[in-house]
Amino acid sequence: MSDMIVLKDVTKSFLSDRSIKGADGKAHRFTAVEPTSLSIQQGEIFGLMGYSGAGKSTLLRLINLLERPDSGQVIINDVDLTALSASDLRVARPFTIIKVLLNESRSGLVLSVTILCISLLSYSAAAGMIGGGGLGDLAIRYGYYRYQTEVMVFIVVMLSVMVVSIQAFGNWLATRLDKR
Repeated sequence: MSDMIVLKDVTKSFLSDRSIKGADGKAHRFTAVEPTSLSIQQGEIFGLMGYSGAGKSTLLRLINLLERPDSGQVIINDVDLTALSASDLRVARPFTIIKVLLNESRSGLVLSVTILCISLLSYSAAAGMIGGGGLGDLAIRYGYYRYQTEVMVFIVVMLSVMVVSIQAFGNWLATRLDKR
């Protein structure tokens, strides 16, 4: 497999805030990202962990060049983004987001939408209990108030089948879209 994201000795430092001054009364530079190199192949999943202020967010901003590194190279799909001009970067960035990052996150997005659909179904059922309509309202009006237990049981079974079906379809689709 080829490397999808490559960082070669990337560094980033910032001029400290005017309120934070050294002993000499002048603002100083502080290093947010020490020389960092990494290589991520297509299909791999990485996580950044560290203390608050350790430079995790800055490193992510360096990968998509929302921040330009002080030194080093950022290479995505064999294109050195640090060598591109600002206008060329504007053209390359949507490609990077759509073709690389969005493509790799498809299965996770499908799972998130699956959870969202199940949550909406549960909220609609709960809203029905207070007169908001939907299956919950049907269960309360016809099942509970009219003492028709079979209607309530049927709607609970329907809701359960819907939840299981949505989850099974979401899991199947996410598995199909996952490249690992």
